[in-house]
Amino acid sequence: MSESAFTLVSDQVPEPPQSSTWADILSWAVTVMDPRDPRLAFMASCLSYAIEKEGLTERQVDACEKIFARVLDAYRSRTLVCQNTTRDDQRREPTPLSIVKKEDTP
Repeated sequence: MSESAFTLVSDQVPEPPQSSTWADILSWAVTVMDPRDPRLAFMASCLSYAIEKEGLTERQVDACEKIFARVLDAYRSRTLVCQNTTRDDQRREPTPLSIVKKEDTP
């Protein structure tokens, strides 16, 4: 997987949603999760499904509830990567956006 160019910094981290819809919950989780977290792709796919189908399957709900609880706990304890990243950490030479082909990723 290539290094993600999108990472929030501490002053950009949104509060958890007040809504109980899966689209809102998953949007927040995907936004604040560490780009290197292996569960991120699953949560993003569930977000897509929730938007398209206006909800999740029971199995998706079971899995997402557990992951969301962990992300929310990390948010509350201020241990999310984005909560501990400053703009100074982000200072590096900007790279142009590009599409990474599957065969280009390790």
